[in-house]
Formats: sequence, C-alpha cells, structure tokens
Amino acid sequence: MRTLARIALLLAALPVLAGCAGAPPRPLPTAPSVNLERFLGRWYVIANVPYFAERGNVAPYVIYRKRADGRLDDLYYFKKSFQDASYDHWTGVAWLPDPADPARWKVRFIWPFTSDYTILAVAPDYGWAMVGLPSRDLLWIFARQPTLDAATYDALRAKAASLGFDVGRVRRIPQLPDQLGKPGFQ
Repeated sequence: MRTLARIALLLAALPVLAGCAGAPPRPLPTAPSVNLERFLGRWYVIANVPYFAERGNVAPYVIYRKRADGRLDDLYYFKKSFQDASYDHWTGVAWLPDPADPARWKVRFIWPFTSDYTILAVAPDYGWAMVGLPSRDLLWIFARQPTLDAATYDALRAKAASLGFDVGRVRRIPQLPDQLGKPGFQ
C-alpha cells in the first residue's frame, strides 16, 4: 500500500516539477572578439538592472586585473552617497572556463555561489562594454569614463533588447551628483 501511495504522490508531483524546469534560455551570443588584455582595468558602471546588492549605490566602478594564480580579481567599488568620503568595496574572483573564449567568465563574490558572466558587446576602442548573465536577468553597461553619450547608451539598450533582455528594467546609475533624481536613473 505504501508503494502505491508513493507512486501516486510521484505522479501527482510530475506536472509541478516539469513546470519548474521550463525551457532553457537560448544561448547568449558574445561580443565577436574580446581581447582580454584590453578588457582588463577600470570600468565605470553606467547602468544595470538594479538588484539587492547594487541597488542604491552611486559612483560605482569595477576593476578587473590578472592574478598570479591565473584567475582575475573582480573588484567592485561604490558609495552609498556622494557625501561619503571613501568607497566601500567587494572583492570577487573571476576565471575563464575556456581560455579560448575570453567573452565567457565565471564570477564569484561569495563562496560557493558562482555566476556566469558574458561580454555581449565591446567598443572597438574598448571605451564601453555591455555584459550580462545567460539567464538575461541581469545586465550592466560599462564605460571607461564616468559618462556615456545618449546615442551609445540607446544603441546598447537596443542591442540588449534584441538579445532578449528586459530593457525596461535597466536604470542608469548616478556617477555624478547632478544625475541624482533624473529620469531613467536609480
């Protein structure tokens, strides 16, 4: 009798479990060619899909640099207010699962949680870049300077939309005090 009850429970649970699985997202294409050496360095975070860890930060930037062990430092700096004298920061680590594909990274800020990281687009002069997660839940727009012209920003949002990101969720991040409270900013 118990075996029959277990089988009935399993059969009842199958539709629920199948619904949770869902279809995997279509593969996320990368930037055509990424030169890792040129990608390393400081990037200002111009915009992102706000989420709990970055929401409300101002003047954020990231620094990517090579480590002696072959991996990369992923250093995120931010302020909670422009009145803050110094930056807070988080230290993460990144690595390339396939060194022949420098546009796909693994990133970890808190062990054991690892995330995939895809470089979606990068300017020919490496003046801006766009990265996202294969799930298309999170997206970041970076620039080498604290500002990015509106035409480039709009073009990157259009590219993100064509890749399946919900660009209605993307918000600019104040890099300068006069950007606080402006439309489209966090």
